[in-house]
Parts: sequence; structure tokens; C-alpha cells
Amino acid sequence: MIRKISVADLRPGMCVAEMDATVWRHMPFLYTRPGYVQAEDVERIRTEGYLETFIDTSKDLGAEEETLSEEERLDLLVGGGEPKERSQSVMRVPMPDELPRAHRKYRAVLASARRISERLLARMPLRAVEAEDAVEEVIDSVARNPSALLCLSKLHKYDRYTYTHGANVCALAVIFGSFLGLARDRLLDLGLAGLLHDAGMIVVPSEVLTRRGPLTRDEMDLIRTHPAHGRRILAESGAFSQVVLRAVAEHHEQYNGLGYPQGLRADQISLHGRVLGLCDMFDALTSDRSHAKAAVPSKALSLIYGMRGQNFVPREAELFIKCLGIYPPGSLVRLSSGDLAVVYETNPNFPLLPAVNVILDRRLRPRPPRMVDLAAHARDDSGRPRLRIVECLNPLNYMFDLRRLLGVDLALN
Repeated sequence: MIRKISVADLRPGMCVAEMDATVWRHMPFLYTRPGYVQAEDVERIRTEGYLETFIDTSKDLGAEEETLSEEERLDLLVGGGEPKERSQSVMRVPMPDELPRAHRKYRAVLASARRISERLLARMPLRAVEAEDAVEEVIDSVARNPSALLCLSKLHKYDRYTYTHGANVCALAVIFGSFLGLARDRLLDLGLAGLLHDAGMIVVPSEVLTRRGPLTRDEMDLIRTHPAHGRRILAESGAFSQVVLRAVAEHHEQYNGLGYPQGLRADQISLHGRVLGLCDMFDALTSDRSHAKAAVPSKALSLIYGMRGQNFVPREAELFIKCLGIYPPGSLVRLSSGDLAVVYETNPNFPLLPAVNVILDRRLRPRPPRMVDLAAHARDDSGRPRLRIVECLNPLNYMFDLRRLLGVDLALN
């Protein structure tokens, strides 16, 4: 298991984990050089000013061999107890019925995010009403079926990351806020903050954001100013509430006080800011770009669990995992039969056994989509499901378009 710890707790024999995603480059005071820590390394790392690091507990010298998968460990750690009932203004509708409508809503919020990005680049004032209309549509879709929008949010291509990230954080924030039982007006503020959370990135040159290699200290410092610049830009428009402004300013603050730009701790960070932090991290980890390798959703949630008590409020990180499910909708998975499927809906009572849509056979040949509820499937003599998930996959490693196989086309033109 990968776990984030304080450098003060670093000991010889621990193994610093290798982290692929470039999201870690912008985290201050994070030691990222992978490998085993020697006795002479510990003091050097502390002297150089590092305060945090990720360790792989399965590779610690002297550690007992781990027998559980990351998914099974998450199931044990966050399982038990029912999630809070979602507040719903309309009756929940089945996934197949909501998916076409969610597709239209997702395209609308993507288009809104694109126009926001274009207006920011052109130094033009933002139109709050247009953004509010898009977020209202997201809230309505989430009330009908949150899994549909979540599924679509993870089936995008990296070349439009600039605005797909804002749209995805908006959708994730509304989904999690609804799971927490927030009222509609608070969900609207949360969705707007998610859509606009990276407005301040306008101050960062594009060549810095897309660089493959390490950033200089000055470049990292510039990137860490973007939450404050985002708040300033939105405040100057005079169109957004103080709740939205504060959430945008605080989405990179951390529970342990090592975030930026203000170094706030624990409940000094607003709830909306804390929710955005979780959603921003999850989407950044699971998004594949030209310069960043994506983690599969189950791996990303395992990392987030390992960051509780450091980046995130422990209980909120656990609730976030409960909300999305260990295999979030939109995940591509391999079943024990060898077939490939897309996760459609999670099951809070059986996190490892969601409902899936089987779309490819073991030879990667398209097959007529077939819905399967893994929790309801037959079990063997030991009580283990005969059909289960054995692996979570990155769809971009395969030469096919999941959206078209599911009958959904997300082209933006």
C-alpha cells in the first residue's frame, strides 16, 4: 500500500514509492526520489527541507508479505456502515435511461468550460449566468443518477485536458456534495467553484504547464500562486459568491497545513475547498495527458486513502471513496471470465462487486453490450463470486473507443 507520511516519521529500510503522475511536481516540500532509504539519507532529506513523502509499505525491509490487493484492502478499510442517503428532488432513474441525457449535460458543461478558458485567455469578463446554467444541468443529472455523469467524465481524451479537467471537477464535486446531503444552493456554489477552480492558471505560461521535465523553483512558486490569482480574477468579475471565491482560493490547501498558498490547516479550510481538493486530485491522477501517465481509478483512490490525515480530512477521504466506489463508474475492468467491461453503477454494500456493462470478449472483440450485476451473480462453494473483477485497466492503452462501444459519442464539434 502506498501511504503518505511526514519526513519526521521516515526510517531506514522504508521504500519511497515511484510516482508516475506529474501532479506531484507542484506539491511543496514533497520528497519523490524512489528507492530504499538508507540511514545516511534520513538526515539529508530532512536537512534539505522536505517535509513529506510517499512510501510503499509492501516493500519496506522486514515488512510482512501482503496478501490482499489494493482493492480488497480498500474494501476492508472503508467498508461497513451505510452511506448517507442522497438528497433527491426527482426519482432516481436507471443508468441506461439517464446516460443519453447525461451525455447532453456533460457536453454542455464541457462547452461552458471551453468558453470560460477562451474568455480567460482573451482577458474578457466571465459570464456567470452561462456557467450557472451548465452547473444546474449537472445537478439535475446527478439527482436522477450520479453514475451516468461520472461514467462519462472519465471517458475523455487528454488533448482537451485544459477544460475537461474543469468540467470533471465540477461533476465530481456535485456528485460528492450530493452524497454528503448538501442543499441545492450549496451544490451550485460547489459546482461553479469546480468549473472555475483553475482560472488562476492563466498566469502560468503554457510551456511551463506542458513541460515534460522538472520545473525550476521559480516556476513551481508561480504555479502555487494560481489559487490566489483565480480568486482575484473571479472577484474582479463581481459575478460570484464569496463561497465560490474562497473554495477556488483553498483547493490546494492541505489538512496538515503544508498546502498552498496560505498554509491553512484542518477546519481553517472551508468544506467547499476541501471537497474541491479531493475532486481535483482524483481527476488529475486519472487523466491521461501527453506528459502525464494516468493512474487507473482504483489506484487513484488507494493513493487518496493513503493521503488521509496528511492532505485530506480522514473521514472525508473515506466518504469520497464510498461515494465513488472502489471501481468508479467509467472504469474499464477485466472480469474473471476474461471479458472486458465498463463499470456502470457501484454497490455500497459490496464495493468490489459493482454492476458492469460487458462490451468486449477475452480476445478484445466487440460483443453486444450486456449488463451484469456482479453482486447478484452465483457464488462458488467458498462463497466467492464466480464472476468478479480481477483487474482495473487504462482504456487509453487499447485501440478502441469505449464511448462508441457504449453508444455514446463525445465529439465536441
